Amino acid sequence: MIMITRKLHRLARCIEVSQEVRSALDASRPVVALESTIITHGMPHPHNLETALQVENIIRDQNAVPATIAVVKGKLKVGLSPQDISYLASSSKDNVIKTSRRDLAYVLSKGLSGGTTVSGTMVAASSVGIKIFVTGGIGGVHRGGECTMDISADLTELGRTRLAVVCSGVKSILDIGRTLEYLETQGVCVATFGPTSDFPAFYTRRSGHLAPYQVTSAEEAANLVHSLDQLQLQSGLLIAVPVPEENQLIDDVVMESAIEKALKVAEERKITGKAVTPFILQQVSELTAGRSLQTNIALIKNNALIGAKIAVALAEAKWEKKKNEMDKPAQNTSQIFARPKTTQLSPIVIGGSILDSVVSVQEPFKVEGRTLAARIRQSGGGVGRNIADALGKLSLSPRLVTAVGNDQYGNFLLHRTMDHLEHEAVLVSPDLPTACYTVVLDQTGEFRVGLGDMEVHSLISPEHVRQHLGSTSAVVMDGNSPPDTIRFILEYCSKYAIPVIFEPTDVKKAAVPFQFELWKYLRLITPNIKELWEIATAIGLDVGIAPEDTSSTSIEEIASMATPLAEHIQTVIVTLGARGVLMVGRLEPSAPVTARYYASTRLDQVTSVSGAGDCLAAGVVSGLLAGMDEPRCVSAGLAAAHDSLQCYSAVPPQFTTTPRPAEYCEVGSILRRSSL
Repeated sequence: MIMITRKLHRLARCIEVSQEVRSALDASRPVVALESTIITHGMPHPHNLETALQVENIIRDQNAVPATIAVVKGKLKVGLSPQDISYLASSSKDNVIKTSRRDLAYVLSKGLSGGTTVSGTMVAASSVGIKIFVTGGIGGVHRGGECTMDISADLTELGRTRLAVVCSGVKSILDIGRTLEYLETQGVCVATFGPTSDFPAFYTRRSGHLAPYQVTSAEEAANLVHSLDQLQLQSGLLIAVPVPEENQLIDDVVMESAIEKALKVAEERKITGKAVTPFILQQVSELTAGRSLQTNIALIKNNALIGAKIAVALAEAKWEKKKNEMDKPAQNTSQIFARPKTTQLSPIVIGGSILDSVVSVQEPFKVEGRTLAARIRQSGGGVGRNIADALGKLSLSPRLVTAVGNDQYGNFLLHRTMDHLEHEAVLVSPDLPTACYTVVLDQTGEFRVGLGDMEVHSLISPEHVRQHLGSTSAVVMDGNSPPDTIRFILEYCSKYAIPVIFEPTDVKKAAVPFQFELWKYLRLITPNIKELWEIATAIGLDVGIAPEDTSSTSIEEIASMATPLAEHIQTVIVTLGARGVLMVGRLEPSAPVTARYYASTRLDQVTSVSGAGDCLAAGVVSGLLAGMDEPRCVSAGLAAAHDSLQCYSAVPPQFTTTPRPAEYCEVGSILRRSSL
């Protein structure tokens, strides 16, 4: 949980927003607010706990994010943990306060806990920018309200807070006709959801009253929400959803009789104020042998389903418009990404974090059953971690989404190699060990063999990634995540028009994204020659088997493999080791695909090649985010790789080499010269 700093409302400074909800709001993903009085006062335990968790899961199943709102020990929270929900569900009603707008300041000042009513939930949800709120039913004008003036704060809140409330109408125990009149006075737009304009009566599908308006689909409802938002009216929208016919377990006559009896008991016992509604609901449940509770549970689940669909339709409509704007041709390749203005818009890196053991053999490398003299050094590794580490040292603030074990190696990676990075998206497993990788280098520093234990990376799941994908300039992913996660990243980013950069990691993992048709959405990939060979094979190119030694593979042959990829991927960067870099792609959106070869400066001494490709990728990405043109991006990448090659760790403690102006030759001109 973090303290949100949005300035949409002064109250927002006092609200704690969960990481999952904050990331969704930052990315304009669909979020659905949920109240908590239903947990603290609306249902008995354990039905309250089970229903609250099931409702959240229904919303997640629609690819929306639930944001249950409550006051927990003096903190107004938007997005509760399962532990928070369990705490509220098991607390005595005497220890939690039914918290409306008027109660918020008191409950917070005393450090108490409270279930937020419709009114209290609307205040918090609107403050942080949530557009859709789902509940069972709203409060209203109480029966006899024309004499007692007992009118729920929910109605006045709807009259002054721009939020769409999805519910099953007004609770049957209230005066529904006068409630609708009061909503009209407050300027609240009321519409039913479904084939008729019959306004529902919570437990039953019809109240005998008609709503002024009607919507028949989630898309139509989303258009209504969008219009309200565009008008900037300071009043809300009520979307009334009738309980599914199969879940209306009590007919109108039986329900009305039970309500009348419950009201009489409340009057006899002199139940007043905010205690009235929970008391009557409990009485009605007893009088209907629990059938009203079953209906209550069914209708809140159905409302969650409808509300989530509306939220998704609203988000899709907004993103479709944004995507159309983003799909307009850029003026040049330097405008692929915009430089982030805040850390929230910095790149997100998703991938592996590994304890690297580098074994540098000190004599001729031969596998013949004897011990070889070597130096062994340990440092932070993993392609994802390396790129995030390098970007952090190149003055960016990347968010690293990864997984480590709760052990000494995980502690070393977090606190010795990633102190300059935020750790909130790092999953620490109590069961699986931190990933370890041992690389063996020969006397020249060239890679010979690698051995690894990477099981913890299976925890980089779509669910974990979803919690941390927020507004960003780009997503960089390596091949360490499970295939399902890689597919999810491509689906999510293509849907929300977020550029994706793929670092293939190794030959075995290079082709994973290319199992899915969405590989064509990738903006940039950074394979070496063997990885490119695997990728080309994966998309069906007839390239034969990669040679063991690729140093003699011609630039022309490499370009021919990369060109079909570059028809879809904006830029293919092929790392050529000591030979330099080959860039394949379009320099202008309407230009043909071309290949540009950048030679690198040969080093007299190479300490280790481990991490050089990751640093090169980080340098190029940092240049793109700074709005540099291609030659300057390549210069930044080559300079970062230069520093990596001269130290034992994958990423140097700091980057000191000043990028030199990089010049390229088009591959065709190289071929013409070589043929003369």
